[in-house]
Amino acid sequence: MSDVTGRDRYILIKALVYAIAAIDNRPASQQEHSDRDDMARLLASLCPDKEQRDALDQLARAHLAPPP
Repeated sequence: MSDVTGRDRYILIKALVYAIAAIDNRPASQQEHSDRDDMARLLASLCPDKEQRDALDQLARAHLAPPP
């Protein structure tokens, strides 16, 4: 697969982080657990650095939080 944007890997990592955070924000009965688990595995594969994943997770959750 070619690199379309010059930062495809980073965009995919960020998209997975946001998707996981969005799933986690849903009520438990509406969470897609198998999709979330697969996304988390893909994310860990694309971004093995847990500190980087955690930093992006905090950013995503802050962006997804309702405004004060």
